[in-house]
Formats: sequence, structure tokens, C-alpha cells
Amino acid sequence: MEKAFGDLPWETNHGHDFNHTLYGPIANRPIAISMETKREGEGQTTGRAQLEIWVAAHFNRLQEIACEEAEELPFLPLLLTQGPVWSLLFAHRQREGQTLVTIIYEKVTLDPLQTVV
Repeated sequence: MEKAFGDLPWETNHGHDFNHTLYGPIANRPIAISMETKREGEGQTTGRAQLEIWVAAHFNRLQEIACEEAEELPFLPLLLTQGPVWSLLFAHRQREGQTLVTIIYEKVTLDPLQTVV
């Protein structure tokens, strides 16, 4: 794992990190899921916009690490919570002509109060 980490094409201005942020405590720990929380009934549009910006930046960073010619990147899960309502979204990046486009697949609402027996 250490050898693979050292072999990645790091940029001098971004350092040895996986993520789209230079925030020290998480820069070297790959983000598994981006999550935004809002109070019940507030900020759904703002929360979704924040997730969209984060995932676009995350895809940009993954593209830099993988190399510009990488055709496929993984789907990335996103979680938006508003009080007791948790919404799961998925993001994918695909090429449309010469442009890379980030697509957000609509939410699947999860009910954290539901019990599976």
C-alpha cells in the first residue's frame, strides 16, 4: 500500500493527499462518503448544492490522481440529512464529447426509524 501511495502522480502544489481538500486531518484519508446535514425543513437546496460542489471537486482530484486519460471513475455516494430524513444520492462522472460532466442521481430516501426484523 505504501509503495502504491508513493507511485501516484502527486502534484507539488497539492501534496500527497487523496481528497479535494488540503485540510490536514483528512487530507491523507480517502473520503468514503460526502455528507451534509441540515435542520429539519431547512436548507435542502443549499445542502444539495454543497454536495454537488464537493463531489465535483472530488472527481477533479480523483481524475488528477488517476491521470487525465482515465475514462471511468467510481460512483460516489452522497448523503444529505434533514432532521430525521436521510437521502442517499449517487454521483458519476462521464464524458460528453470533450467535456467531463458530473451527474447526480436522485435520492433514495432512507427511513432511519424503520426496523428490519
